[in-house]
Amino acid sequence: MLGDNAPVGSARGRNKTRPSYVLLILVTIPVACLGYGSIVALIQLVRQEMQHYPFNVTHFMFLGALGAWLIGYFLFLRRSSSFTFWQTADHEFTHIIAAILSLRRIRSVSWSDAGRGAVTVDRRTFLIDQAPYVATLPMVIAFILIMVMGPRSAWWLALILGTVLGYHIFSVIRAGISDKADIREGYFLFHLVWSVVALVLWSGIAASAAWHGVSGTRIFLVESWSATLKLIQFL
Repeated sequence: MLGDNAPVGSARGRNKTRPSYVLLILVTIPVACLGYGSIVALIQLVRQEMQHYPFNVTHFMFLGALGAWLIGYFLFLRRSSSFTFWQTADHEFTHIIAAILSLRRIRSVSWSDAGRGAVTVDRRTFLIDQAPYVATLPMVIAFILIMVMGPRSAWWLALILGTVLGYHIFSVIRAGISDKADIREGYFLFHLVWSVVALVLWSGIAASAAWHGVSGTRIFLVESWSATLKLIQFL
């Protein structure tokens, strides 16, 4: 069990058993293949947009929202205690959700506007540690709403998704820089692979939905899966 002064967003556990390298390798290989498939699908999406829709308003709104998030974060949001409180709460909630899905017992939860937080479970797992670097609540909620409501491409949708993706990117980067408890020594490569794959996948989902609505998202997911299966069959 980690000390009481655990860094930002830590998932603390009473059991110090470390994940098996062999098991993590076996699980991470298909994750890496999914990352390859997502990259292929994302490149195809960008090429299609550049060739057929080079000056679509949804492109400017989506990329503009990302740029505005970059400026807003460094100038204002990173100094805001309210925003820091929300980011920490989001981080801890993803730990909680992962712990529930892993059937682990949650012993305590805490966070503050100073960016300190911790979730104590009866036994830590890699998935619980990794959860905040794979998904953020706004990104997951946006994806669910897109798939359920089935919106078409629109400037306002591109604006929202660009903002949500920007939040996801900077939340993961912030946690990765400041959090020394979730990312265990000797497992950095596994954490990095999972985080990068998730980032590419979410980027493709957000961009395809912003530019083509729910139909674009479905196409992106199908193409990602198809490229993933081709790589697995090749291996």
